Amino acid sequence: MPAGWKNPIRRVKAPKLPTEPIEPIQMEDINLLLKTCESNYSGVRDKAMMLGLLDTGARAKEFLNINLEDVELETGSIMIRQGKGRKPRMVFLGRKTIRAIRGYLPLSKGANTLLFGFHSRRKDDLCRLTPPARACRDDRWKSPLPTISGVPLPGRCCAK
Repeated sequence: MPAGWKNPIRRVKAPKLPTEPIEPIQMEDINLLLKTCESNYSGVRDKAMMLGLLDTGARAKEFLNINLEDVELETGSIMIRQGKGRKPRMVFLGRKTIRAIRGYLPLSKGANTLLFGFHSRRKDDLCRLTPPARACRDDRWKSPLPTISGVPLPGRCCAK
């Protein structure tokens, strides 16, 4: 090849392919998921988290990074400080979710500043996840998870 020759194909951009919309979860499946939540700490927490995620449309990591000071239960508003592109935005909760979070707060550890996560000095991504969610992502837990429409049932991922 001659000196200074550049491959002209490098300037050709690949065509953008259309993306298919994701199939939404059916209402019956959501109700089945909510019915699996027991009245203990993890069940109350899981129900509050599921309802909050459904109401806000927040990504899981965004939702786990919500601080208590970012939540206004009187108005149902939550400030997501670091969303996609590091842009803050305000999202809103419905009445049922507000009731679920109010039921969860007295059961949660009062010293924590995160709504659903917990602080740790570890630098990995898992330190801000609640213990059951962290165990779900841990490779040591190899047992198959029970699912409804491909969605793992809450609180069921930690059994060996």
